[in-house]
Amino acid sequence: PVLLDRYGPHVAFGVPGGLMLLATFVFWLGREKFVHIPAGGMGFLKETFSKTGLKIIGRLCVIYIFVAMFWALFDQSSSAWVLQADKMDRNLLGLEWLPSQIGAINPVMIMTFIPIFTWLIYPALNRVFPLTPLRKIAIGFFVAVPSFLIPAWIETQIAGGELPNIIWQIAAYVVLTAAEVFISITALEFSYTQAPQKMKSLILGFFLMSVSLGNLFTAGVNHFIQNPAPSFTPDVEGTYVLAFKADDGKASSVTNVTIHVLQPKEEEAAPPATANAKSLPTANAGHLRAVPAGKLARLYGTASKGDYNGAFDYAWTFAAVPEGSALNNAALAKANTRNPNFTPDVDGAYDLQFVVKVGDAAEAVATNSVTVQATAENLPPVMMVDSNQTRPPNQAIALSGADTFDPNGDALTYEWSFVSVPEGSALTAESISGSQFPGPTSKLTGATYYLLFAGLMLLAALVFIPVAMAYKPKEYLQDEAESGETEVDSDN
Repeated sequence: PVLLDRYGPHVAFGVPGGLMLLATFVFWLGREKFVHIPAGGMGFLKETFSKTGLKIIGRLCVIYIFVAMFWALFDQSSSAWVLQADKMDRNLLGLEWLPSQIGAINPVMIMTFIPIFTWLIYPALNRVFPLTPLRKIAIGFFVAVPSFLIPAWIETQIAGGELPNIIWQIAAYVVLTAAEVFISITALEFSYTQAPQKMKSLILGFFLMSVSLGNLFTAGVNHFIQNPAPSFTPDVEGTYVLAFKADDGKASSVTNVTIHVLQPKEEEAAPPATANAKSLPTANAGHLRAVPAGKLARLYGTASKGDYNGAFDYAWTFAAVPEGSALNNAALAKANTRNPNFTPDVDGAYDLQFVVKVGDAAEAVATNSVTVQATAENLPPVMMVDSNQTRPPNQAIALSGADTFDPNGDALTYEWSFVSVPEGSALTAESISGSQFPGPTSKLTGATYYLLFAGLMLLAALVFIPVAMAYKPKEYLQDEAESGETEVDSDN
């Protein structure tokens, strides 16, 4: 992530590619230093499809189904957790960490935890009860549960207007990595010992399929929890006017959206792009916020680097304060981060400017502004929607007001309806699917999403206990290579 952020994709992908090439070369140099096991041929097929072979595959696949539930959680650390990190305070140890950079601690912790578990934790547990591989896996399932309870708590804090530090997500990584040591490494070793000699590679392939199965499960969950996006299909050409309403329970706002359904015209050729033109950085200071005077106000800035590389430099300043306010720039805490805060001292509008600089290039600067309204009153929702659109006929038209927000942070309800339709159209309010949603949304958001997976992991851990008790392990260890059959170490 750092190479991509600082030097661009050609370096970010080139360095790992070069290291992989070097690793391949080193592996090739050692081709005479390891055991070469010939292909099993018909003996492999006979052993695999024998009654014993099929029974072994079936027994192990039952265990892999439970392991797949762990991977359904684990692999979200590189997707859902990255998105969550972008909404957190990522300043730690004097640095602003990238959202995708936090996951880099997982391999570091793996290398740290393996000797700790081998020499301390496993012997300590073994003194309490015999620590078999299946018991290690079962313990790992239970350990994995809090790794998703922590992100659920983080989402609760974010929804409440707080800005939790990234240290909380690192704590979740610590728990998840501990579960990985209990489950993944143990299951890999257990699979090898439970596989007959000619089936060891096949069984390890089945084990790795549990990763795919876990990802498929996550994809399926995310598919089925999606709400239908608001849309309608025009039945005639003409102008459709829709009303989009947002209500916070105390006040509502309504705006009209005009959609012209016409046959597309031939577009003029776009002017040629300027050669070597670089995209400038952008800054977004967030949206209007309303807080009572005397209460902490948090700001949520975001920025992109465009085509420039280098570190971000942030600067927040007051552009204007209400009459009677004694605040100045010194009242802004963490003014050199994306997420400063201050406490308004009187009612009124506080205008702030957000300046972002990337690297050392003089032109790589972006600015944006935002207003914080200090008031005890409820402000109505602010509508964010494209109010004038042109679309081709005979196609479903997706409606989106997903950027609509409430300055006070209250939950909103939404409604789409027709104000007017062209002459000859038979469309009514019922013709709008998903009319109660602002745009593409999910049935499970925030903490509930993480709680679902934590609950499923806990259920899998409980069900796994009788399965592990019923399993009768049988070890098949690999024979040592016989002299003359394979080359273990050749100096010739």
